[in-house]
Amino acid sequence: MTTLLCGLKKALNTPPIIHGEMFCLLEQRTKRTTEIGKRIAATWDSIVSVEISGDQRTVHYTLGSSELEMTTDMVDNMGKPDYVLPFDFFAYKPSMMIGFALIKTDALTASKPKLHITDSILTSVRSNFIDVWYDKESQKKYNVPLFAMHKYMKDNGTLYNYHKWLLSRGDPDDFSQWCNTNRDPCTTMFTSIKQGLPNLESEPRFCRKNLK
Repeated sequence: MTTLLCGLKKALNTPPIIHGEMFCLLEQRTKRTTEIGKRIAATWDSIVSVEISGDQRTVHYTLGSSELEMTTDMVDNMGKPDYVLPFDFFAYKPSMMIGFALIKTDALTASKPKLHITDSILTSVRSNFIDVWYDKESQKKYNVPLFAMHKYMKDNGTLYNYHKWLLSRGDPDDFSQWCNTNRDPCTTMFTSIKQGLPNLESEPRFCRKNLK
């Protein structure tokens, strides 16, 4: 497990939230999963904030804390089709920002500067992200099995139900109630996870040494 995830604390150049989600998929019923699941829900809920000055509204998306380092090698090779730029800043974050920008954020005001990320909002954001990611053919340069699973679920209509489960540790009572009143969708969602889950042990693995 440690080798697969390349260390949750050491994944400085790739968003830890992705590693955490993969961990929850691989180890679904342990105390560690409960703790990481809570942190995932809390992290998503702190990603978007707004700054208002007069008529100007600036929306901030905080997707990880790693800093960008530009090298002469990046500049010299940036236009080459086979050259892979750093995943976090040149692929994941721009596509996620577009995903957020395409949803309505009218609820953000000076008195309520945080956007509460619900399962519905996360589904909208990730649906937009998947469209952008595959339209740009980013999957050909960056091997991220988790995104392939998200696309699989988006295509078969189970992405929303999946996000109910992913964020469930932030509000376990709500998820239990949802499953009790939506048994068929809940069962279909877990079946979809099992069918769509890629082989996360295969090479190249999702870790910074395999992402330029």
